[in-house]
Amino acid sequence: MAIESQLYTTRGQIVGRIATLEWTQSDIKGESNKTQAQIATLEQKVAATQNNTKTLQSRVQSLEWTQVDLNLKTRGIESQVETTREQTVIRIETLEKTQSHMNGAAYKTQAQIAIVEQKVAATQSNTYSLQSRVQS
Repeated sequence: MAIESQLYTTRGQIVGRIATLEWTQSDIKGESNKTQAQIATLEQKVAATQNNTKTLQSRVQSLEWTQVDLNLKTRGIESQVETTREQTVIRIETLEKTQSHMNGAAYKTQAQIAIVEQKVAATQSNTYSLQSRVQS
């Protein structure tokens, strides 16, 4: 009976160990399923991140093209501004020369008017003198 008792005890221990192993295996399967779910979630996040990265790269490329376009337009505008500035300087110089010539002409005209006024005064004086002689 001692052997039967030992066999019964050993059998009970083996059954207990098997049950423990089955629970452990069940726990491992549960953890494995959780791990697989976490891996699937991470793979989705990686895919979303890669998609976002591609979208951002596309946006950056678009912004770079826009920047190049704006730089070209800015250079064109700066060139037009410089050309306009140069033309304005030339026109101002021309106007200043014209004004200088007009000032010179105005001085000549004023001098001529003064001479004519002097001649008119002299003529009036001569006229009065002649009238005075005629009357005397």
